[in-house]
Amino acid sequence: MIDDFVFGKVSGPGGSWDLLFVHGLTGDPLSTWTNSSSTEPEGGFWPLWIAKDIPSSNIYTLGYQASIFARWAKKESALHEQAYETLEFLAGNDIGTRPIAIVAHSLGGLVAKQLLRSGMESDDDGWQKVAANVKQIIFLATPHSGSSLSDILKFFAPGIVSD
Repeated sequence: MIDDFVFGKVSGPGGSWDLLFVHGLTGDPLSTWTNSSSTEPEGGFWPLWIAKDIPSSNIYTLGYQASIFARWAKKESALHEQAYETLEFLAGNDIGTRPIAIVAHSLGGLVAKQLLRSGMESDDDGWQKVAANVKQIIFLATPHSGSSLSDILKFFAPGIVSD
């Protein structure tokens, strides 16, 4: 199991569809999705707002090590590892039997894209069901074609960022 993998349930599992929030680089499954200045009665954690407004939803958060100098800066394929870990957890917890929507921020969008690709290419029926039932992904600040931070790190610290 990957260090620091956290899967949190916000609401569910009685809903008719699943919504997964995946934070980004330097984020976490709570603060990324929290507006600290909110005056809402539910607090500032906006997945709770969705749970209140759309009771037919099962809402989950995915957390993983996302420090800029942690696992992601190493040469090994941590993105693949995270996708495999997530797919195994989702399939093992009956997620993939209902439609799935994903809200992904930054690096979380890359995790979501890898999750889809790994699921579709897998021989595992559970992983394939998860990938097939993803109906929508909302990408927030996802570096689909690379990141300028990566280019800067390559210039100043070659070997820290994988190609």
